[in-house]
Amino acid sequence: NTIGTVDDLIEKNDEFLKKFQSLFISKYTLLSESLSTVDLGDLVERTGKLLKNSEWVDDIVVDLSTMESNNMFVNNFSSGANFATNIKSLHEFDLLYGSIRPYFRKAGFSVLAKYVAGSVYSFNTKRKDDYLWILACICSDGFHLFTDSNSQGTKMPIINWDTFASYKVPYDKEVINSFNNEFKKLFDLTVIKIKENKKLEIIRQKLLEKYF
Repeated sequence: NTIGTVDDLIEKNDEFLKKFQSLFISKYTLLSESLSTVDLGDLVERTGKLLKNSEWVDDIVVDLSTMESNNMFVNNFSSGANFATNIKSLHEFDLLYGSIRPYFRKAGFSVLAKYVAGSVYSFNTKRKDDYLWILACICSDGFHLFTDSNSQGTKMPIINWDTFASYKVPYDKEVINSFNNEFKKLFDLTVIKIKENKKLEIIRQKLLEKYF
């Protein structure tokens, strides 16, 4: 019964996250219609530094193979032991986008990992107030269609950073302020739910190990 209760709590949190994402991106799409645009590269800057001392080996790493398609909450990770090179540092709330095979639509953010594989772009907004707007943008259908249609290569198509950064973002500070007012508290709540689920998963695993 206890394990079932933990599972129910995790499921309820997951349902909240899904509903938030659907509303969040739908509202962005609605508000972005008919706005003037600016290049994404004018609003964001790449983050993280390439690491050389294997400090990620005993930790978790954001990697394309475990990122979920169409899920802006990046909560599944690879073991750092799987990687020998090409790992960068990752800061909490850095934005993430899978550069290889962008048609898989892997985009979002993580508050649980400190490392990211080189196949995933990590970046953040230059202006703090733009964060939620850009997060919604990179998770939107329009952005995914852009990266897919502008990727290069056949077997392993990749969207290079310069092209990625040339995307025309619908942009108006008043609209963005309104968007932030509507979603900031809800977004903060999603972060609480993510961290709560992580603790619940640890509790569930300990219970399973003890009784089964």
